[in-house]
Amino acid sequence: MSTIFISHSSHDNEAAESLKVRLQTWGYRSFFLDFDPEVGIPAGRRWESELYLNIKSCQAVVVLFSK
Repeated sequence: MSTIFISHSSHDNEAAESLKVRLQTWGYRSFFLDFDPEVGIPAGRRWESELYLNIKSCQAVVVLFSK
């Protein structure tokens, strides 16, 4: 499971990806982004239960707020 859960609106996918890259430059390596092809939520899965499962297993949550 991932260490950092990045919570965001789907309208902010670009900002979430940018934050992930910035955190990686600071040495962090384990993230959960729902749209990530490697660790995100695959098509056909129950997205709500997947989100709860991943948020419970993370050590930190970063929330991106927008309008």
